Amino acid sequence: HQYHDPAAFCFANKDYDGKPTNVGIQMDVDEFFVTLCDKLETTLKSTNNQNLLKQIWCGTITNQLICIDCPHYSERDEPFFTLSIEVKGNKNINEALAQYVKGETLEGDNAYFCEKCANHVAALKRSCVKVLPHTLIVHLKRFEFDFDTMHKKKLNDYFEFPLELSMEDFTREGLVRQEAGLLSKSKANQQQFTNTDNTNNDNNNSNNNNNNNNNNN
Repeated sequence: HQYHDPAAFCFANKDYDGKPTNVGIQMDVDEFFVTLCDKLETTLKSTNNQNLLKQIWCGTITNQLICIDCPHYSERDEPFFTLSIEVKGNKNINEALAQYVKGETLEGDNAYFCEKCANHVAALKRSCVKVLPHTLIVHLKRFEFDFDTMHKKKLNDYFEFPLELSMEDFTREGLVRQEAGLLSKSKANQQQFTNTDNTNNDNNNSNNNNNNNNNNN
């Protein structure tokens, strides 16, 4: 088995007081990663590789507001280095990613004000991946705040992930394709229902005509 001894890294990675990494302190991985990236970006600013981290880890998330009661929508893009997903309540990474892009419906007192309609409308608010980075880092949210103890606690829930992961269903393009497919299926079902209804009406009319002919005879 191959392994990497992190002792040299822990000694070289100093905290804000100039002390080596304290391996006895448990830290949220995303918090540690952000702190590390800040240090690396500061160091790289004076070199020819100042955009190195962005080239490796940076992708784009789009925050969408899709109106349900009207055809309007808005999008706002932002860069990301890590994709944070919920561990609690999910059995695997696909369930967590599906929850991430599901979003929430804004309606009632929380309805979205559509500037183009100048009216409050129901809308879907969600985030999804617009541009994947060269190397995707997925952060599992294993810490939550315990209001009883007023401290963070770690979630040790079992969580599965595959050796290969398809991100298509969680991207902007993938969601557009899925929703277009559902719309086409819905229209097809509606058309089938209409055709069936018309056929039943034709049969009923035919039976009525036959009954009328029999009565005349």
